[in-house]
Amino acid sequence: MARGTITPVALVLNAGTGGSALAIDPVNNHVMVTADGLLRRHFLQVINSGGTAGTVLVEPGSYPPAFEGFAGTVGAGGTLLITVPIGGTAFIPLEGARVVQADGLSVNVDYTPASFTGTVFAFEMPYNI
Repeated sequence: MARGTITPVALVLNAGTGGSALAIDPVNNHVMVTADGLLRRHFLQVINSGGTAGTVLVEPGSYPPAFEGFAGTVGAGGTLLITVPIGGTAFIPLEGARVVQADGLSVNVDYTPASFTGTVFAFEMPYNI
């Protein structure tokens, strides 16, 4: 099956901005698609509403355009692993040099275990902060 698409919501400086939650789908997973592939201002918010801890896996990017690896917690092949505890929230800032795929616009986001439930949001910070 195809990955679900996470569309980033642009935050507005000095204003409230609502986002649309997307249910976590550990079977099909997700792809976040940006307008320009510039990820210095993008982040994911993952909320765990299930009864077990879950892990968000941000796949490494393709070279080119991605040209750097991860310096933090990584799994096999350079996948970034972020654990979200029961009832917890994770904020995951993204950098295109590490995670953007060969199309230059997308980021692959996977989830484990198959029982991981909750929501995911994607946000883009304004340029002028």
